[in-house]
Amino acid sequence: MCIRDSVSTQSTWDYQKMKKKDVLSCSSIDYGYEPEFEKYFPKLSTAILKLEIEVDFSSTSTEESRLLEAKKLFEPTYDEIESVLPEWKILKLRKKGGICIHILRMLYCVMKDEDYEKAGKREQNIMKWATMLHDIFKCDKGSLGGKQKDTAHPFGSAIEALKIFDRIYKIGEKCAHCGERLAGLEILIRLSLKGMHTLINLLGMESIVNEAASILGKDSFCLIVFKLVIMHQSISAPPSLGYDYPSFLADEVIKKICSKEYLELLKIIIMNDITNRCMHNKEKTVKTKLAFRLHF
Repeated sequence: MCIRDSVSTQSTWDYQKMKKKDVLSCSSIDYGYEPEFEKYFPKLSTAILKLEIEVDFSSTSTEESRLLEAKKLFEPTYDEIESVLPEWKILKLRKKGGICIHILRMLYCVMKDEDYEKAGKREQNIMKWATMLHDIFKCDKGSLGGKQKDTAHPFGSAIEALKIFDRIYKIGEKCAHCGERLAGLEILIRLSLKGMHTLINLLGMESIVNEAASILGKDSFCLIVFKLVIMHQSISAPPSLGYDYPSFLADEVIKKICSKEYLELLKIIIMNDITNRCMHNKEKTVKTKLAFRLHF
């Protein structure tokens, strides 16, 4: 049983009435297993390292030419990606394939980041998966019913991440109750957004994170990737940079629900989500990353 593709907010599942025994992750599911990125995406892992060799990122190149060259490099890996992430089939049609290229360019930038290189193997694996999934549900316009710029896509992508974990870990197949709870978590995410714009309150995010932890296991691979995806636009860009980068959590909220170690991973994701757009401008990239490290 997989998470339903479309979940009504009318459900017998009741977050408030959950019994204490339900707040323990299911022992029949091995959340200790952590899918190694390179084993799932061997062709992509090889291609990603060729990005700056195959694509001209000089200051004289145009974004259109960079996009075409990146497509030529990465499109041969799309069959492999789609075998793991069928969601990629739809994503590659959006914005003329630009979202897919953005994700893969960002993956390269994350893997070249100096803080990523200092991280342990587990943290690096987590960041690669989080990067692949962070925009997996991004639309041309607002997702989850939005009409304007797609500022809700971190939540839509987090829902897709749950469906992907359900496939990899066979959560619903091994435990029908856990499958229902994942469907309930999707409802909770949607309800937390209802009536809000780009802001989500502390209670809503705490409820989402706590429920995800109770299903997926505290500090598990799944939980950390899920949190990185749903919070990847949660830190505002330093004002000095002049970026129009939406942030839906206040700094004090982030500090309350994020450990110092987790926050370091989140910063790497957010910094490279922004700076992969200016790979042709090394000075701007360095300036942006420095400002982020000093800002938060």
